[in-house]
Amino acid sequence: MWKGMMAGALGGLVGSCAMTGLHALWDAVAKNRGAARHPHHSSQRGKAESARQGRDDATVRAADKIFHALGHEPTQREREIAGPALHYLLGIAAGAFYGALVEKIPRVTAGAGIPYGVAVWIGADEIAVPALGLVEKPASAPSVHARSLAAHLLFGWTTEQVRRRLTD
Repeated sequence: MWKGMMAGALGGLVGSCAMTGLHALWDAVAKNRGAARHPHHSSQRGKAESARQGRDDATVRAADKIFHALGHEPTQREREIAGPALHYLLGIAAGAFYGALVEKIPRVTAGAGIPYGVAVWIGADEIAVPALGLVEKPASAPSVHARSLAAHLLFGWTTEQVRRRLTD
């Protein structure tokens, strides 16, 4: 079980990096087209420019809530570190859970991790993020949901590829 968890955790970290890369690519394409970036999925997570525009990523908003619960007003530099760190920590935790789950229920790997990516997308982006008030309002634009789903499909697939290579 521990080997599966550790392999899954590393897979989740790599999967989170892949998501960040996809968001950066998506943002570059949107910028070239003159389209606005959506704060819920930003490659500019925690940057001062995003904060000035009121377009903080959901992980930055979550980190702000944690800081405030601890009685601390975060500096801009702390936000720049905490937002991405929380994103990667959540990916590591989701990957570790996946790795442990695979050890108990091997058929979870059916679909090469993609169904797990869908499950994380639904649980995190579609349910938890809006329920926790980490976005102004649930995104209604289909493109926002499609972008998020694509990123989570990549997360699930990447997590499984890394986990499999480390455990085979």
